[in-house]
Amino acid sequence: MDFQKHLNEMWYKNKHIALRLALRPFSCLYRIGFIVKKILNQKTYRSRLPIIVVGNITVGGTGKTPTILALIKLLQQQGLRPGVISRGYPISPAKPILLDLSSSADKVGDEPLLIYRNTQVPVCVCRDRVLAIKTLEAREDLDIILSDDGLQNFSFKHHVEVLLFDHERQFGNQQLLPAGPLREPLSRLKSVDFVIDVIKVPGMAPDTAVGLLLKPGKILSVKKNLPLEDLRNFQGKRVVALTAIANPESFFNNLTALGLSFEKHTFQDHYAFTLDDFKPFADAEIIMTEKDAVKCAEFANEHFWYLTLEGKFSKDIKSALLAKLLKDNGDNRQ
Repeated sequence: MDFQKHLNEMWYKNKHIALRLALRPFSCLYRIGFIVKKILNQKTYRSRLPIIVVGNITVGGTGKTPTILALIKLLQQQGLRPGVISRGYPISPAKPILLDLSSSADKVGDEPLLIYRNTQVPVCVCRDRVLAIKTLEAREDLDIILSDDGLQNFSFKHHVEVLLFDHERQFGNQQLLPAGPLREPLSRLKSVDFVIDVIKVPGMAPDTAVGLLLKPGKILSVKKNLPLEDLRNFQGKRVVALTAIANPESFFNNLTALGLSFEKHTFQDHYAFTLDDFKPFADAEIIMTEKDAVKCAEFANEHFWYLTLEGKFSKDIKSALLAKLLKDNGDNRQ
């Protein structure tokens, strides 16, 4: 955890400058390796269905999952039937797995499971994204595919590319890995179809023309999936905010905006929780993200809660997305 903390401070807070300079040669090697990978991967699979790739060029969470949930809702409102492919990090199964009601996070990954449980759309997880695409193509009930991440995957045709960035952290020190958080150079911004500013600041309006506002929704029981009736139920109790996401401060800020007082506890992104992890908090009310909750449902008791997020596109980006997606869907069918 300390190493990850130092990296985040170096990437986003301009600290540990000596370490950053020492890592610059490795960033040059990373750039060369990325170029070679792109050149060698010339066999691009073209799906019969249009594919929207939702990703980022920075390491860590930028809001891909809530963006995909918002896109699914937007597409369904237009009468389209979307499916989702994902690598299922950190599981990344070698063979395609279609999610169902019996799927668990330890077999398919937390984010794909969250998407499936929220939407019930077909979700396929596989290390090989082309195999995942072909699995969804075999279905007769889909019009379009969303790729959860994959901007740096060149094995399949990207019909529409949506690049997300965090409104607060932006692109950090703008250096390539490992000296900085970038997976690709900033020039990539010029080649994608949409660059979306993901705003996680509580109470802030999506004032940018290309924004997605993530605002806190309801607090629900992990065990029963029922909403908390009143936040005053936490008064006078020990409240622990616990999470295993890449950018935990956005989660903590949302809880603060709701007026809650709490202890902070963080784990490594995608950490696989066990019941033993919660023994120090046996006397507390535990609040986590929805992504964390899908990994704890099997052993959660009545003191486990999770906060939902609601994603809302700004009017301009919503109109532009619909125009592009509907056009591409029509063109792909001709």
